[in-house]
Amino acid sequence: MWWRPGSGISTRLLWRRALLSAALSFGMVATACGGGDADTGPTPTGTAGPGENVDAALATVPPTPFQRPGPTAGTVPATSTPARLPTSTPAGSGSATPTAAPAPSPSPTRTPSPVPTAATAMTPTPAPTPTSTAIPFQSGGVVANVTEGALPHKPGSGSAIEYKTGVDVADFRVSVSFENPFHAEFAAWNYGIKFRDNGTSYQMITLDSQARLNYLVGGTQTVDLVSSQDISSILTGGAQGNDLTLVVLGNVALIFINNSLQATIDVIGENISGDISLVTDIYNESKVMGAETTFTSFTVNRAGLAVESRGGELVKQTGGPVIGVRSLPLKETVLDITFISPYPAFSGKWSFGLVFESSESDVSTWLVFDERKKWQMIRRDETGKDSVRATADKIDEMRTGRGEENHIRIISVDGEYLMFVNGSLRLNIQFIPSDLQASVAPFAGFDDSHQKSGTATMYKDFVVWSLG
Repeated sequence: MWWRPGSGISTRLLWRRALLSAALSFGMVATACGGGDADTGPTPTGTAGPGENVDAALATVPPTPFQRPGPTAGTVPATSTPARLPTSTPAGSGSATPTAAPAPSPSPTRTPSPVPTAATAMTPTPAPTPTSTAIPFQSGGVVANVTEGALPHKPGSGSAIEYKTGVDVADFRVSVSFENPFHAEFAAWNYGIKFRDNGTSYQMITLDSQARLNYLVGGTQTVDLVSSQDISSILTGGAQGNDLTLVVLGNVALIFINNSLQATIDVIGENISGDISLVTDIYNESKVMGAETTFTSFTVNRAGLAVESRGGELVKQTGGPVIGVRSLPLKETVLDITFISPYPAFSGKWSFGLVFESSESDVSTWLVFDERKKWQMIRRDETGKDSVRATADKIDEMRTGRGEENHIRIISVDGEYLMFVNGSLRLNIQFIPSDLQASVAPFAGFDDSHQKSGTATMYKDFVVWSLG
């Protein structure tokens, strides 16, 4: 019988699972940059800061491209006719079992679904007129929290099974731990998260017994498979389960499976707000009477904007770096910013990047990008001494011509600290001790020699989302 220590699963659920596991389960399936120093002279060091895991600093993320190609339309199995999702009365966040599914509805005709187009590369443009505007902080606080629950399968009902929270949001983070209803070799199963459900349309991210991650879009009569991909880390055994975290910000979805970022996809409707719910047996394939999909640790966080700056300029004078708009201290965040190269690399040195600082520590972390296409993470202690904590020889994707743009994304979610540069260079880095919150700000000219005095480095689209 599978359970997670400290999960708080009730005796009722454990007893019900024991009966079902004895009848159905086939048992446990075992699944089991070096670089140059900064111009300022800091030398690489292995001394860890408080709470820091240096060994994981350069651990690579599973090979999922960050550049988002338009999802390839998947094929629904011939035996899997999409069934209409029920529209039952929302259950309160304290309720553990969803309301009964409605009467069977006719199987809808599968119709083509619009496929999101691939993200297009930014076209280099001249530096914009600076218009830096910070907005009031919006908390990414918890809006739903359910310790445990169960979604009972209803063979022959013609409908998927759903657990509604009554939470209506457009941008959010959802985390949940699912338990597989039975072994994949016994029968097909699927479960996942339904979101932006406004009564006429909805979207879903699901995992299934074939170890696939699926993105679906539905309406009042249809549900269409937009994309599907194999994910080796999905566990499919009858005594196993999967942790799923879905972060949706605008038209981008970040999908974490078993505490690792596995996919970044485009989703439909940037400003669509709708209900959040859990779903199972999407295609009404279950033929096992009495089976159920159980879940624990189901939380929904509203994503709040901590910074939204249309653009700004960082005018270098002399001395240390010039720093731009600073966020409030945050812990769980997604950050986007685009820097614009101030002049060609052959014309002189320059550098830009991001600085992370905590009010609880005198140590700061600087992510420094320069005209040589190099990147470094530099730790500055309370005495002002610098040490290189991670580095890369060369980032081929960086653009160093005058007016060329470089997009940087930082993700700090569920213990992951991920950095992307122009859609690549996936690195897992802990910017500050994991138990501290930190503010973040753009900067230019890390060292006095890194930028000509009086020149400006422009940045735009600086957005920081609070997720907790």
